[in-house]
Amino acid sequence: FDCAFESQATVTGESGCRLRQDYGVTFGSASYTQLMQPLAFVGLVVYAIGIPLGYMVFLCSNRDIIGPPRREGQTVYEWDRDRDKLIEQSDRPLVKASQGLFQHLKPGCYFFEVINILRQFILTCILLLFNTSDKVHIYLTIITMNAYMLLLLKYRPYMKNSNNRSQFLCCMAVCLMLISQ
Repeated sequence: FDCAFESQATVTGESGCRLRQDYGVTFGSASYTQLMQPLAFVGLVVYAIGIPLGYMVFLCSNRDIIGPPRREGQTVYEWDRDRDKLIEQSDRPLVKASQGLFQHLKPGCYFFEVINILRQFILTCILLLFNTSDKVHIYLTIITMNAYMLLLLKYRPYMKNSNNRSQFLCCMAVCLMLISQ
């Protein structure tokens, strides 16, 4: 939509932002409200909710292979090696094909990528749905980022400590940037 000529009326007499390919379509026009709004809602449901939900269902249904229980006295690296053996011996080709989605995480934290997706969804969608002031948006973002940092500190979900540290430092940098506003 092109909002540069918002104050000028369209051919049909409507004013507002217009679709660049067809200036007869504005936010308030019937073709927008009857087609584009329902299409946008379906896209939101499928993309923003359906993909993470499908991913979580996949993880939970395969948790016996992806997140095997940890034996007493077993190091994290032995636990990871046991998971790799289970995946290699598995007769589930989808689990083998999707190793890149969870292999960088500890076997007990296979679900953490869904938490990361949820954090991004909160920051990019949920907070923008409500018409709040900039300050409220910044405060809610800081709260979300601090909650995520606490989860990072509690679970240390990544196999490499450097990944845990870099995630934490990136969150801290975003919070500091927002606090400075």
